[in-house]
Amino acid sequence: MALTPENIQQIDNYLIRLGIGYYDIRLEMTDHIACDLRAEERNFDLAFRAYCECHKKELIRLNAKLGSHASQKAIALIFKQLRSPLFIFLGLLFFSVSFLYRDYFSNFDFEWIDGHRIIQGIAGILIGCSYLYKTFLKKLNFSVSDKIAAFYCVFVTMAIMVNVNNHIDTTIGRALYTSFMSSFAIVMYSTYRTSFKHYTLKLS
Repeated sequence: MALTPENIQQIDNYLIRLGIGYYDIRLEMTDHIACDLRAEERNFDLAFRAYCECHKKELIRLNAKLGSHASQKAIALIFKQLRSPLFIFLGLLFFSVSFLYRDYFSNFDFEWIDGHRIIQGIAGILIGCSYLYKTFLKKLNFSVSDKIAAFYCVFVTMAIMVNVNNHIDTTIGRALYTSFMSSFAIVMYSTYRTSFKHYTLKLS
């Protein structure tokens, strides 16, 4: 049986109703379903209805499996970025600026720790707003880039709740921690955008 674009859209709509929100996962599952339906010789509607009744639980399990794989891929990508030259360069830069500020500009009211918080806040707002924009306006959401955004938001929230900075007594320790967090924020935003563009280009 040959499938029309309308048939493919019908499969995609079914997966959306099933709660499968990530576009890249739906593409993979749509291709999987379409391959099975092409082997059928019945009318598409009958074959598709029968397929859905028979394989609904299997599709839900497949979605969970692909989502778990996306989480693993996102974490691997994050740790890869933590070893990148950009992260190391930014960490050294922020650490150096922290000490230069302390030594030469300490008479200003603006604390160098506040500067790091601003950087982290901007990265968090950019990632969070981008995610919310795509979610609520029904734009394309991709599994790996979304997992990266979720990981960063959870990581920063936990750091704020624990209030790590207040538990560090030494100036060097504070500088290392804030430099890490600022570098991490920038690298995470860059990774999120790169991942999203990668999936977008695959569709074009």
